[in-house]
Amino acid sequence: MKLFWIILFSTFIHHSFAQDWTIKVDYIYDYVSEYSDGLATIEKDGHYGFINDNGKIVIPPKYDHTSGFYNGVATVEKDGLFFVINKEGKQISDDYEAAHRSGYVYAPNEDIDVKKNGKWGILDSLMNVVLPCQYENPPNVFGDRVIVFEADGKVGMKTRTNEEVLPSIYDYIYCYGDYFFCELNDSAAFFSRSGEQVTSFKYGNFLLPQFADGYFVVSYYKSLFKKEVLNSKLEVVGSVNRNYDHIDESLFITYDSNYVNGVLDIETNQWKIKHDSLSLSVYDSGHLIYTTPSKKKGLMDISGKVLIPAGHYSFYNIDQFSMKDLGIVGLDLEVNEPGIHRKFYCYSTGFIPPVDYEYIQISDCGQYISATRGGITTVYNIDGRILGENFLTGSQAKIHGGGLSVKNDKGKYGLIQFK
Repeated sequence: MKLFWIILFSTFIHHSFAQDWTIKVDYIYDYVSEYSDGLATIEKDGHYGFINDNGKIVIPPKYDHTSGFYNGVATVEKDGLFFVINKEGKQISDDYEAAHRSGYVYAPNEDIDVKKNGKWGILDSLMNVVLPCQYENPPNVFGDRVIVFEADGKVGMKTRTNEEVLPSIYDYIYCYGDYFFCELNDSAAFFSRSGEQVTSFKYGNFLLPQFADGYFVVSYYKSLFKKEVLNSKLEVVGSVNRNYDHIDESLFITYDSNYVNGVLDIETNQWKIKHDSLSLSVYDSGHLIYTTPSKKKGLMDISGKVLIPAGHYSFYNIDQFSMKDLGIVGLDLEVNEPGIHRKFYCYSTGFIPPVDYEYIQISDCGQYISATRGGITTVYNIDGRILGENFLTGSQAKIHGGGLSVKNDKGKYGLIQFK
């Protein structure tokens, strides 16, 4: 009996104090997704359903395909038909040939793209028809404006009440803040949200504008090297015939009349950094990659302070977080032998993991780093301390809401929660 209590107490100590994670959903599913809008998708015997934060099934696995919940609704497929359900599992839309969340995977909006009789339209989150199913491809929604695609391949713009803003005569239309960049016959011009033409068709469409912090870097029609910088009023603020790479606010990497590159404040025309021997490029809004004449690379901040001395490195951004926010740098060691060499570097602590990984991602909350090699994941905090390792996850593993989908040696999935 005494031995029993010793073993029980030791187990309690191990799971309660030694581990930085707990099993939130047991290993009984064929797949468990990350949580979205409070629910996670589960797969069992080839069908999909949903569980809540406590791991309880709230919508049984009965669908052939599902999207994650967003704004209280999800699109599902059953027996070849697509429709929208709410969190009680009730169908709240008509049946369609296809249905999916409008927008991009990592930047969805509240609308639903739906297809009927071979044509696409849009529903809002209340299942009201925004645009009828009459377009060749799913329309692109940008606030109160919608880019529509006609059967002849031409593109136009309408309001959410189906009123025409721009006729369907353009080759493509891109949204940049308060302006739309319209391509026509290999050249392009800017238009306002009301449909007013703001510039002439003098810009090229081979290289699309760079747009950040209210500035545009645009190239001229039939000239890749003739560029200019426009402010938020589309006024020219940068000299033509230079190359500009935006860093942050009014700071750009460019070069002077002697082809010496550096960091220029385009509003004050003052140079913050100049280097005649180093080549500079943008890492993120607060940091620059510098390359020496011997092709070694290092990292500095925008004041010129060196953070990582030059070496045989290449740098990459990790996920959507910048090191300016978290102090994390994506770091590859450049070697001659084949294989992927990918690490991260915590410049605040100087930590570099001893293992090379294939994929490195930062959690949505910015607290955890998941590093995967050969389908096995190690989880670190942002200072480099290991919180858990040897998790079977597959090729890429990202933590959402502190939860990570993992599987056991029998191929069944569960969900672990980090503290």
